[in-house]
Amino acid sequence: MKVLVLGGTYFVGRVFVQVAAKQEDLSLTLLNRGRYSMGKAEIREIRCDRHDRPAMEQALSGTAWDAVVDFCAYEPGDLETVFQIPGFHASHYILMSSSSVCDVPASEAKTEQSPVIRTPDETRDGVYAYKKGVLEAELRSLCRKSDTTWTILRPAFIYGPYNYAERESWFIRMIAAGEKLPYPVGGGARFQFVYVADVARAILRCLEDPRAENEVFHLAGSEILDYPTFFSVLEACSDRPIQYVPVTEETIVQERIPMPFPIIRDDLCDGSRITEVLGFEYQSFTEGMRKTWKAWIPVFDPNV
Repeated sequence: MKVLVLGGTYFVGRVFVQVAAKQEDLSLTLLNRGRYSMGKAEIREIRCDRHDRPAMEQALSGTAWDAVVDFCAYEPGDLETVFQIPGFHASHYILMSSSSVCDVPASEAKTEQSPVIRTPDETRDGVYAYKKGVLEAELRSLCRKSDTTWTILRPAFIYGPYNYAERESWFIRMIAAGEKLPYPVGGGARFQFVYVADVARAILRCLEDPRAENEVFHLAGSEILDYPTFFSVLEACSDRPIQYVPVTEETIVQERIPMPFPIIRDDLCDGSRITEVLGFEYQSFTEGMRKTWKAWIPVFDPNV
């Protein structure tokens, strides 16, 4: 199977390529800006900015692919630019979206049937979610016109090695430095995660199984966490004592403490449908965090 990967060297894409490269039936070609190379002789890499139309046409005109996996479509029109390349065709197109596109009440879990945000708010996250929703509609429209099947994947909070967003790694860095972790008090927001390697395996499953065609799947483990349960898992996975300092919501705002997960408003995502349809299984949060700890602690503690 010939697979074109757009992006593919940064966090989720990098882990996907690492996992997919072990599949003998896959031939991978990566197209990205070249900031991070995979450095694997068996993987063809094309250095190109997807917003450079002439360069994209030079690289991809007249090419046909069994599948495209797109990790870096963020702006409306990003998909149209690919589909309009002369002679370009993909049989199947997988778009990495986000569960944040769903417009649901705070206590309601997002599902594939949830309404999608139609107007952006003024926050960066709100604009990001709105644009992802626009791209989902763009993909469906383009695929109808080009005889291409599609799959949209909407992960919840992704964690694991290479995570450029300082979320779980922020806490691990503080532990390595012997600093006290801020422990929110008075806020009981709940949230869910998906391990980065599970996202990679889900993409592979969608490439292999025709039941994934023209479907949307949310990606989230079934475990519902809050800060106390998150910290208890982190303690179980770490190899050193962890100290905390209680912080109120007011203190978090006043001191601009960058708490990476919700404090007040739930952010829940039902990721069970991919299990029901494709038989996909998630790793437990404890298992994923143990691997995450082992990957990150040497980065922050050179004595490990």
